[in-house]
Amino acid sequence: MFVEPDRFVFVDGFSLNLVFASVAAGDVMSVGGKGDGPGEYQLPQLLGPLDNGGVAVWDGLKMRLTLVNPDGTVAQTENYIDMASSQPIFLVANVSLVARFADGTVAFREPRRIPRSGQRQLVGEYRDTIRYLIQGPGQSPRPIARLLDGEMHRFVRGTSRSETSVIFGHWSLSTQVGQHLALTQTDLGFVQILDPSGAQVGRVPLPPGIAVTGDDIAAERASRRALAEERAKMFAQLSGDPASMEGIDERIAALPVRRLARPIDRMSGDLDGRLWLRLFRPGAQWEQWQVWDIAEADPVLEFVLTLPTGEEFLDAAGNRVLLRQRDEMDVSYLVVREIEGYGSGR
Repeated sequence: MFVEPDRFVFVDGFSLNLVFASVAAGDVMSVGGKGDGPGEYQLPQLLGPLDNGGVAVWDGLKMRLTLVNPDGTVAQTENYIDMASSQPIFLVANVSLVARFADGTVAFREPRRIPRSGQRQLVGEYRDTIRYLIQGPGQSPRPIARLLDGEMHRFVRGTSRSETSVIFGHWSLSTQVGQHLALTQTDLGFVQILDPSGAQVGRVPLPPGIAVTGDDIAAERASRRALAEERAKMFAQLSGDPASMEGIDERIAALPVRRLARPIDRMSGDLDGRLWLRLFRPGAQWEQWQVWDIAEADPVLEFVLTLPTGEEFLDAAGNRVLLRQRDEMDVSYLVVREIEGYGSGR
């Protein structure tokens, strides 16, 4: 993500270093790494830029927030182990920090799963809930919103079991946008904009969902079948047992489909406090994003940006976008581009 208009940071997934890069000077600085000490991480996730040009980093495995200065030194750490103490061990990493505001207030996303031994259906469709909480400095967390999580399907047939998302089903998404938190459940038709107190201060309308075709559905089932077979082979290699494809075709065929697909599948906030919504279009050979100014109570659609195949949007600052590209050898690159027609109403 951008930390300043001429500077960005990314996480090196192998070393777990934070890498700061200057667009203007060409300087690169690497700090951090794997470990338990200050400025070291087990599962680092970039949370948001700081006003001084540094970055806030969330470590979900350690339940720790680290504020990193522009020079790579650690400014502050906060531990939130208490947030996970009431959760089953398999959910601890899913209790996550989703926003950190300038006054030190933080927002959490907490999954609230229906126990399999309780009300959850043994088979078929279900939706868990997500609770969002705000915690000010020196205060206890308090809930501010509750949404339904993604549409899921549970399959049980003999020894074959799986839990996976409904094809083209609805999701719940959240992102920090400047000093706001954006939340949506994609079947509700809007994005809520909350301030650091948890109060709703605006709404952004979602575009309508699109009707999917039989070819879209067939392509998605084929993609999921290929992924399930790949996982089965990977587990077989790890265990040393023969790969079992038992029940894969039956599980994939049993998955329900939403004929009217969710309208978006990603949200992001940029350095200028704009909200980016990625339109969901099955089979499209491009990414298309709506960009909203949410500064007022009635948000305004500023422009729509289309990216070609092979370019993945990561962040934006003014007329610049930070993209991820892969070459023919599947090597990843970070690329900064300027938006054509920016400021001309297109």
